[in-house]
Amino acid sequence: MTKSALFLVGVAILLAVFLSGCTVPAQTPSDNTQLQGDANLKNYPVQIQNSDFVPATVTIKVGNSVSWENYDGSPHSVTSDIGNELDSNLIQKGQTYEHTFAVPGTYAYHCSIHPSMKGTVIVQ
Repeated sequence: MTKSALFLVGVAILLAVFLSGCTVPAQTPSDNTQLQGDANLKNYPVQIQNSDFVPATVTIKVGNSVSWENYDGSPHSVTSDIGNELDSNLIQKGQTYEHTFAVPGTYAYHCSIHPSMKGTVIVQ
């Protein structure tokens, strides 16, 4: 075999090894879609950015938590539409509000300052 043929075989082997070791990255909410995390995740992140909850819908298991972190310059809240399951103080930029869900159900919420900001946590 010539040196160039050996080089090409080596490149092909390295490429095959590299591609076989690649994994699909974890699901990251890049838009306002639903996040359904893996079974090992116990705390599901929701970003507050551009006056929106991202993702808008999160599906979790009983006993898991959701953490809302504010990336906006203005304060926001996480407030239940019905009842008081979710009732954060104002969350300033860089601050986080976390809540653990003990009962299955659908929890709709909004920002008390910006009522057009809406989200849902589905607890199974």
